[in-house]
Amino acid sequence: MSDALEQLRASRSLLADPAAWTRETYARDRYGDPVHSAFDEAACWCAYGALERQGASGSSEASEYLRSAALVLFDSWPACVNDDRGHEAVLHMFDRAIELAESQS
Repeated sequence: MSDALEQLRASRSLLADPAAWTRETYARDRYGDPVHSAFDEAACWCAYGALERQGASGSSEASEYLRSAALVLFDSWPACVNDDRGHEAVLHMFDRAIELAESQS
C-alpha cells in the first residue's frame, strides 16, 4: 500500500467524526483556537490539516489525489470544499481521493 493511500485513509478516519473537523484553519485546539495540525493540542482539523497530521505536505501525492477528487466532484479546490461545502462533502472528497489512489496502486 502506498504512503499516499495510507495518509488519505488515516485522514478520512480522523475527520469521520464531525467534532474532529474544522473550517478556515488547519487545526484547532479544544477551545477553538488555531494550532499547528501536528501539535498534541490539536483536536480538530480541516482536510489539509488532517493530511498534514498524517505527514503529507501540500505538494505530496496524497494532496494531489485530494485536489483531483475536489476538481472532479465539485470543480473546486479542497480548501474551498472544506470551508464552503461542509463536513459531508469533505468525507465524499476523501472517499473519491482514496478510490483514485487505490486505482493507481
